[in-house]
Amino acid sequence: MANELKHKDAGSTLTSIEDNATDRHSFDSQAVGDIGYASSTTVISRLGIGSTADLLVVTGGIPAWSSVATAVGGTSGEGHITILGGSYSAIGQ
Repeated sequence: MANELKHKDAGSTLTSIEDNATDRHSFDSQAVGDIGYASSTTVISRLGIGSTADLLVVTGGIPAWSSVATAVGGTSGEGHITILGGSYSAIGQ
């Protein structure tokens, strides 16, 4: 499966030290900034890094990247977005 967490080949015997080593686990095609998330109760999947100024949103229970305009339904030109019922301004505005 694409973007699934893989264990690197450790030979015929895998010790607990090898299993716990941070460099023994990786995603196919992983890059700096990627995020791992549980895509099911048994699978850890990779969400590739978003673009500059993208927001991390949840769609149907799955994390995804979205542009600010898409996430907030357009742009008002004021630099405000609504979060949990409150209004927050960008720093410096």
